[in-house]
Amino acid sequence: MPQVLRLCKGSWHKFIPAQSPSARASAEFATDPVAKQTVMFGGLADVNPVNTWTFDGRTWTQQFPSNQPPELLNTGTVYDPRFGGVVFWRV
Repeated sequence: MPQVLRLCKGSWHKFIPAQSPSARASAEFATDPVAKQTVMFGGLADVNPVNTWTFDGRTWTQQFPSNQPPELLNTGTVYDPRFGGVVFWRV
């Protein structure tokens, strides 16, 4: 199970949510301040996951958008307030 560590009052604490995405490396992350959640997409694993998860600080939730980006590696990820959501781009 992947580990989640939270920085609270200057100290790191292990946090074990009830549900988590599979362990992976190089996933794309961005914080959506309007929705108050972090968005995670993709990554590298034994089987490369092409899925989307959100984390609200307490709970991971797998999302099932009507369309998914293809497997993305070496991309940029940011919240764009003009668009009102998280944007991935590849240079």
